[in-house]
Amino acid sequence: MKTGGNYISTDGNIVRADTILVGVNAASNGMKLSEFSIHVKRDNSLNDSTYYDETINTAPANDNYVKDFLIIIENHAGKEEFTFRITDGANQYSEQQFTLTVL
Repeated sequence: MKTGGNYISTDGNIVRADTILVGVNAASNGMKLSEFSIHVKRDNSLNDSTYYDETINTAPANDNYVKDFLIIIENHAGKEEFTFRITDGANQYSEQQFTLTVL
């Protein structure tokens, strides 16, 4: 995850209907990267929803994945838990999470 500046990458508080900037900077560990997804779980729900899902292009090379996202927060108070997952060609994945309390 990108940090600093206006990037959000850790737990915190936010106001309703605000927009956050999230940056992803992932590098492979030898196996080509194949998929990136963002999942959101709201208000301690048992299920999450897929906010974004991308198959990473296999040509010419996909050793790195760098992208910024503007995400609009729900217009009601509660919690939003974001999970960012990068997957490689062997279906091994790495995740990072943060939770925002919407005021």
